[in-house]
Amino acid sequence: MVHDSFHEQNQKLEQLQQELKEGNIEHFYITEPIQHQSQQLVLAGSFDFSYYHNVEITFSEVEFILCPATIFIVERFRLATEEEIVQLNSMMYGFERNGTVFCLENEFEEQRFYIVAKQMTYQFGMVYYYDRPNLQPGERIAEFVTKSENVHE
Repeated sequence: MVHDSFHEQNQKLEQLQQELKEGNIEHFYITEPIQHQSQQLVLAGSFDFSYYHNVEITFSEVEFILCPATIFIVERFRLATEEEIVQLNSMMYGFERNGTVFCLENEFEEQRFYIVAKQMTYQFGMVYYYDRPNLQPGERIAEFVTKSENVHE
């Protein structure tokens, strides 16, 4: 896997941040536990998790996770500062040197969560939490939804 440079990751985060702001998306959750074989962590993001999520942020070759296991608010995605990385050393025991340290920040609550990974990518598209017919390009049904044969006739 080719890894983005610091500058490329920063640009990608700025672009993601702009799109999240435009969509008023600031609620996130980990879609499923990290898979040991893939070392991937996927965050689903939405304005309203009642029916769907509309962005998935994938962290690849994950080394360390410091974030809630339930729905949490992220107002800003950014790279951790050098000062934060130094402070995190006492909790991360050197894992912060094995990849890029991403900071997921809730400025209002003064909360910061961290993920150390080699790569971050994202994809926008509707992922519905219920079965429905006539999906458009970029739409899909969440894997946990039981498909009804009647809906697809």
